[in-house]
Amino acid sequence: MPSTFYTLPGQTPGVETKGQKAVRWLITHRAQIGLAVGVAALAGGLAVAIVANRKKLTDAGILQLTAARYKANQGQTNEAYQNIDDVLKTQRTNSVAMQGFVLKGELLFQEKKFDEAEKNYAEGLRQATSPDYQALMRAGRAASLVELKKFSEAVTAYEALIRDFSGHYLVPRWMMETGRLYGAQSQWAQAQAIFERLLTLYPKSSWAAEAQSNLNFVKSQIPTAPVSEK
Repeated sequence: MPSTFYTLPGQTPGVETKGQKAVRWLITHRAQIGLAVGVAALAGGLAVAIVANRKKLTDAGILQLTAARYKANQGQTNEAYQNIDDVLKTQRTNSVAMQGFVLKGELLFQEKKFDEAEKNYAEGLRQATSPDYQALMRAGRAASLVELKKFSEAVTAYEALIRDFSGHYLVPRWMMETGRLYGAQSQWAQAQAIFERLLTLYPKSSWAAEAQSNLNFVKSQIPTAPVSEK
């Protein structure tokens, strides 16, 4: 039902319309409204500040990685690691962080710290959200396992890469590594199968000639069945 209100002292009360109700509500609750608007404005300002801050962090991370690579080239490896670790403290899942993991893995490989490299790529994989970077981290970890002479684990890692990223341009490379690993374990039949698969699927790849050479060697290691006499 409509209510009555007084517009001025002593004036005859009239019927309060919806618009007048709204005005009265705004007047009564102006403090709360002001607070809400202020909070909204603050939240908007914080959002802008966060975006700007993230860009600053990203730009700073790029500069730090550039400095890290320069220091590594100058032989200042410890300083390079420090730059990379500083980046990884502030960058977690973006492309700057992923480049940090890749660069750190490269340095660890150069120093033959393959156990640390494997852990680095495993952490990078845990942080990676992009399929491209996930493939890169898994490939780095597989390469680390090879250097650690963990051939069986490396085969499993490479075969999973081939299965999960079948359209990746590095699949022929991963097949090559898998065949070599089978050969290193004298598993000649498995090595032959993977090299033949590589040549069938990627006959014009840059690894085809090497795969053919490896296949010829593998076949020479497989004993031929004796011809039965009639």
